[in-house]
Amino acid sequence: MRRTIAVVGLAFLMTSAPAWAQYGQQQFGGTQRYNGKNQKKQDPEHQASNLDRPVSLPNLPDYTGKQYFVTGLSYPNAKEGPGYIQTFNVENTEDQVKSWWKSALSSGNWKITFTDQQSMRGKLKDGSTCTITVEPPANTTKDKMKGCRASYTVYYHQVNRRR
Repeated sequence: MRRTIAVVGLAFLMTSAPAWAQYGQQQFGGTQRYNGKNQKKQDPEHQASNLDRPVSLPNLPDYTGKQYFVTGLSYPNAKEGPGYIQTFNVENTEDQVKSWWKSALSSGNWKITFTDQQSMRGKLKDGSTCTITVEPPANTTKDKMKGCRASYTVYYHQVNRRR
């Protein structure tokens, strides 16, 4: 009998603990719900604009393989100069795309500062940076995925030195 009461009491405590935790959150503020008033206005340097077509980036070669623009963002007010993020689906394999970008950056004015299995980072003498990330095809419309075996994303930050 005592054992039954102990088991029932223990079960009651275990099932009521979450309820007491929720009660405490309600009583003392707990997690706040989003109501729009809690949103902090974003600094101008972090405000992005959507790109509806690809942008040619200074000092960066254009990929020569068959590609489809998927999405992009521009950060015109970024510190020290504008920034861009652009994603493309391509018909080449991931290895072919990475090899092309490594060769293109190395033969240009870019110094490759980092590389791993999926990405590489380059830097120009003026401080501008570019990171290329190669992945499986990005999800998008059927037309922009047909025959695609990989995708790449360009993260580009152009430095404008002010005197």
